[in-house]
Amino acid sequence: MKLPSSIGEAAAQLRSARLSSTELVSACIEQIDRHEEALGAVVGRCDDTAMAAAALADRELASGVDRGPLHGIPIGVKDVLATADAPTTAQSLAMLPGYQGIDSAAAERLRASGAVIVAKAACSEFACGTPDANLPFRFPRNPWDPDRWAGGSSGGSASGLQAGFFLGAIGTDTGGSIRAPAAFCGVTGLKPTFGAVSRFGCVPLSYSMDHVGPMARTAADCALLLSALAGSDARDEMTIGRGGSDHSAALTGSLAGVRVGVDAALHSRAGVSAGMLRLFEDSLAVLQSAGAEIVEIDLPFTAELYAATRVVIASEAFEVHRQNLRDRWQEYGRSTRLSLAKGAFIGGPDYVRASRILAGCRDRYAAVFAEVDCVASITCPIVACRLDEIGTSVTSTAPLLTSQWNGLGFPAVSVPMGMHDVPGVDGGLPVGLQLAGMAGEDALVLRAADAFQRRTEWHTMTPSRFRR
Repeated sequence: MKLPSSIGEAAAQLRSARLSSTELVSACIEQIDRHEEALGAVVGRCDDTAMAAAALADRELASGVDRGPLHGIPIGVKDVLATADAPTTAQSLAMLPGYQGIDSAAAERLRASGAVIVAKAACSEFACGTPDANLPFRFPRNPWDPDRWAGGSSGGSASGLQAGFFLGAIGTDTGGSIRAPAAFCGVTGLKPTFGAVSRFGCVPLSYSMDHVGPMARTAADCALLLSALAGSDARDEMTIGRGGSDHSAALTGSLAGVRVGVDAALHSRAGVSAGMLRLFEDSLAVLQSAGAEIVEIDLPFTAELYAATRVVIASEAFEVHRQNLRDRWQEYGRSTRLSLAKGAFIGGPDYVRASRILAGCRDRYAAVFAEVDCVASITCPIVACRLDEIGTSVTSTAPLLTSQWNGLGFPAVSVPMGMHDVPGVDGGLPVGLQLAGMAGEDALVLRAADAFQRRTEWHTMTPSRFRR
């Protein structure tokens, strides 16, 4: 039996009794058994509780109890989000206290929707480190070439999705950590509007930049996940809005009347290759074919916005880990502790100035979005690098086109837009298209991403070794 590759397809088959949740979850567990050794995408398994949850979903659906489109769907959860039935390690020997034996808000809402949590997805240490062979944790590899990085920090979520370990996943994004792995692995990932999804039970990196968001094969699946995850939560004072919004309702397939802004100079400043630019131009043509109007724009203060975002992240991350770094310095991975320690050199006036710059930029970008509905760009200026190439240049270049949307708190989604030729990699490596919108316009960016995917097949591509 050919199993579904998307949440939407699986939901339809579950309701028509062509497939059971038990069969679906079993297939995902078998896929983990078969390929996890090569990928390192999973740091914790929930086989027994997942099978029990799947059996319950089957009984409920058979009796007419339908919790919604995620009912019975296998999901992976990034290992910085607490789950009551599996340890939360943040892939560090220096794990912070207070995250064991509880469900994060994201896990609670997944379970309430009937979703089945099958695994804790591997990630970068504390959502900021790079792979470290001295730590006793495996790091996620890219399904298109296991000698390459899946990306940080939600790499296990993206890698596991592409390999069929689960049909949806939850990641976190502080400077691009949902969108970059999605681009590297050829899946879809959404950083929602800041505050749209509660961060209760999420190991923090930066209090004002951390976002919890969905990852899946398609934008339509991300819309289903966001509808389940979003809503206010008294335990996270930064959350906004009410739950129960149906983000799928906006996915009409048409972009008639939608103005898509493009800043051509942005890619030049990021050093994007000619091959990537060709894929991007092809993608703009697809958006036009869906009815969108492409508008040339000049995004203001991009360098200042990027710098201010990084200053705030570094300062807040150091504050989170200040005492732990003093007490347990050697238990952190080398790249993680050095990255976190940079925040010690940022003074209070620097933080205040950076925060003021971000506030000013929000006003300026609100003016941009008065002229256009969304902004299109390449997600990352690089493809997935080899694991032995990871270094300062890679980690500093990857967030150039993503982190500004964290600083603004605006929603941004990455969808696959093609394969870039890479020497030694048959068929090339995935490249992502990023679509960003004004705060609160998550449904609009998902609508644009969905319209693009209805006219392309890049999101359906899977390395042959993982096809079921």
